[in-house]
Amino acid sequence: MVNYKNNTKIGTAAVKIKGAGNYTGEVSKTFKITVKKNAVYTVGNYKYKITNTKTNGKGTVALSGVKSKKGKSIKVADTIEIGGKKLKKITIKSTKLKSVGAKAFKGISKKASIQVPKSKLKAYQRLLKGKGQASSVKIKK
Repeated sequence: MVNYKNNTKIGTAAVKIKGAGNYTGEVSKTFKITVKKNAVYTVGNYKYKITNTKTNGKGTVALSGVKSKKGKSIKVADTIEIGGKKLKKITIKSTKLKSVGAKAFKGISKKASIQVPKSKLKAYQRLLKGKGQASSVKIKK
């Protein structure tokens, strides 16, 4: 008989092999589930690139593209999950951001930071305030 534990997300997983029927004995092993740096995952209509492969909750991803180039706006889901990681750093490079959904940052880490262009710092601080993130999330240049 073979039992797995925590084997579907990035991090430490375990496997236990136990004799069945006329066989006895067992062995348990743990192993790491990792990702490669720069690997691209598609979640919904968006592509995310792994920028830091740490598996202790400190790994990072970057929005790297969309499946469809139609339209002028991007609507990223309230939360994304790639192997159970919570977003800790978000970088907005556009200076043309006009609106943000009410729950756009729901589920990100309470210690997250949102980096915005220096020229838009004050405007984006107002625009991004209260969009689902904890009050401890910093919006900075």
